[in-house]
Amino acid sequence: MVAIMLAGVMFPLWPPIMRLGVWYLSIGMLGLIGLFFAIAVVRLIFYVITIVVASPGIWIFPQLFADVGFVESFIPLWEWDIPKKKSKKRKTEKGEKKEKGKSRKNGSAGEAVEDSDSQPLRGARIEEVPDEDA
Repeated sequence: MVAIMLAGVMFPLWPPIMRLGVWYLSIGMLGLIGLFFAIAVVRLIFYVITIVVASPGIWIFPQLFADVGFVESFIPLWEWDIPKKKSKKRKTEKGEKKEKGKSRKNGSAGEAVEDSDSQPLRGARIEEVPDEDA
């Protein structure tokens, strides 16, 4: 780490061919970043145009900024902007508390307590087990 820092500080002492190589590398990286910005602007403009012309719109390179590899970002060249189906979520604790607040059917010790929607509430249950006399 110290050697890398020392080499960076001593940049003016590098041979001219190495300085020229570093300059080309920096310009190349700057061009690559500029290319990504240009692609992002072009795909946004194309998306806005296709929203108006062909609803629901078309995304060019839909996985361009997704957390995938470099090659996978360009594999699907275009995709319709169709909203994803929402998955059914489990009831949260707040939803269960609201259901508990509804009217209940109180049974005897052997029956489960049920709410107005006839769904059994999860919880402790007391059962009476008859003795077996053999």
